[in-house]
Amino acid sequence: MDIACDDKIVAKVKAGRFFVVNVTPGRHAVSAGDGIPVFMETRPGEKSFLRVDREVDGQTVMLVLTKVDSSEAAKEIVHLAYIDAAKVLSSSVLKEDPRDLGQRPQLKARGDRE
Repeated sequence: MDIACDDKIVAKVKAGRFFVVNVTPGRHAVSAGDGIPVFMETRPGEKSFLRVDREVDGQTVMLVLTKVDSSEAAKEIVHLAYIDAAKVLSSSVLKEDPRDLGQRPQLKARGDRE
């Protein structure tokens, strides 16, 4: 799905993926697909988190952006992968995963020793 910030599509994301967009401090409108925009107030040095949820009303499925606090986001983000660089459509979106790779759980192959 397309994710737009201030009426400009910045990335394409699918389930199980996330991305980081750098914005200037102030008020921004963020939307997922044809969903209703969420307005966020960003401040210098602070991180804000949004999650794409699906809301079902009868036969209609709508994409809804939900604000998530940083502690909840930290729990969820470990289960997500960063979007492919080809899905980045704006220079304000980081092309590489900003997480410290040394801190994330890694699968080990048989025979690997610590």
